[in-house]
Amino acid sequence: MRQPTGPAILAQISLRNFKSWQELNIDLGSLTLLFGPNSSGKSSVIQALLLLMQTESKSSWQSINFGSGTSDYVNLGSYRDVVFGHDTTREVMIGLRWWAGDWYAGSATIGYENDEVQLKVEGDLGHLIANSEISYLGPLRQYPQRSYLWSGATPKKIEPNGENIIAVLIASERSGDTLHRDVAEWLVRMGLVDAFSVAALDKDRRFYETTVKIGDVTSALVDVGFGISQVLPVVTALFFVPEESIVLVEQPELHLHPSAQAHLADLFLHVAEMRKLQLIVESHSEHLLRRLQRRIAEPEHAFAAPENIKMYFCQPGKNGSTIQPVEVDEYGQIRNWPENFFGDITGDLEKMAIAALQRSRDGR
Repeated sequence: MRQPTGPAILAQISLRNFKSWQELNIDLGSLTLLFGPNSSGKSSVIQALLLLMQTESKSSWQSINFGSGTSDYVNLGSYRDVVFGHDTTREVMIGLRWWAGDWYAGSATIGYENDEVQLKVEGDLGHLIANSEISYLGPLRQYPQRSYLWSGATPKKIEPNGENIIAVLIASERSGDTLHRDVAEWLVRMGLVDAFSVAALDKDRRFYETTVKIGDVTSALVDVGFGISQVLPVVTALFFVPEESIVLVEQPELHLHPSAQAHLADLFLHVAEMRKLQLIVESHSEHLLRRLQRRIAEPEHAFAAPENIKMYFCQPGKNGSTIQPVEVDEYGQIRNWPENFFGDITGDLEKMAIAALQRSRDGR
């Protein structure tokens, strides 16, 4: 098979005996969202890709990097920790299918070879991992500092915990490109701030501070709500990575107000359409999902269509995790909503009304 050329768009991912998944086969879109309760296997889908990225697999059997170093994306422990049911007699398989001017497929099989855990790459999977632009942001981002020393170097990538995003923004401010303005614009659009800036503290422009304006008050980023500092790496990454990149994000909504969580959906749709990014997002946010339902229903948002948006419900179970596509009609209505998926809000409201009625009858 000839080598892929051009940007790679992941179309499908398959897993077998990987962590909580006995079997998984899903289609991917420009925006793919994985919803589900804790321990339902959402993060494992992303971890499968991270495992391949840090192993830098190319061909044949080779030692696998389960992760332990500071530069690794994820620490998965040992083969026993990775294989479904901790059954080391099973083989683990990670399969991908992607589009790069033509259809390509590849798979990685993890198992024992000569009493050593090895990874065997088949097809063009090694080429994809070695040459596709893939970025990752984990679920916990670094807490902001009061001031930052500019080292003079422009980061090539954003770290998984977002620790170098201020350096990225400083470089943008110094070069005069649009990155820092795009970030500021979206923080305002999300209703988090009225203004955002990165500015030098000294005449030599070596020390910088990040400030936000909320109402009439301007404060250091470190002195305002934690949610802004947690979403800042997400917004920055989506405008920093090269166009046509693949971006993996876990819990982008962390510590955000519900309204801001909803605006994340608009941000994802914007960068997927305008910057041609492919996003794979793990989330617990009902507000994000609801905004996507609205955009699907609104005819003026043509990009918010089933071929571009793939959403899945993940559930834990006795025989491992299960997954089902979110079935959304043209009016944005979900036809297969799992019971109590985001909690039992309707049930709580009903019981509250019954309790209130009973209390008024009893005169209490």
